[in-house]
Amino acid sequence: MKRIYTTAEAAARLEVSVQTIQLWSDEGHLPAWRTKGGHRRVDADAVDAMAARHAQDAGSGSARMSIIAIEQEAEAEQSLRSQLREVCADADVRFFGDVFAALLDAGRAVPDLLILDSAMPGADPLALVQALGRLPATQGVRVVLTSRHGSGGRPDLIELPHGVAWLPRPFSATHLGSALERAAPTAQHRQAG
Repeated sequence: MKRIYTTAEAAARLEVSVQTIQLWSDEGHLPAWRTKGGHRRVDADAVDAMAARHAQDAGSGSARMSIIAIEQEAEAEQSLRSQLREVCADADVRFFGDVFAALLDAGRAVPDLLILDSAMPGADPLALVQALGRLPATQGVRVVLTSRHGSGGRPDLIELPHGVAWLPRPFSATHLGSALERAAPTAQHRQAG
């Protein structure tokens, strides 16, 4: 009998969002099918093989950039994923649909970069950046805040700490690359603030 995972189980095993599993199955990276009830099922052996490859890559000592991206909307995640492939193709990118899951993961493996939608429900981006700057383990994390408010201003943020890159949506891979360059480690956010 073939072993299967639900999309939630596959997402937990691979440490990505459910939306990422759905995208990977739609793109053919993971064999999946739908039940008669319309629920997606994923081949467990393919998920386990992918997890083993990721673990091997992580253990190889490579200096790949580690990125946590927090994005609730599947379409925005897919767009950001595509742009990140253009800007930093060899980065280890972990996507999450909510802030709390991302922070729990960051406690396990501190990222080099955090990309966060400034209007994410349940998130106070300024408090998050300040907290990252106070904790010794996360002082090197760079932050890019995205906004759906466009280039007309930042109504959701009054003043960004020094070194936090702000990126209005929609944005191109070129704009994303520029924001990555502008983002400074969170220790500098604390010192400048």
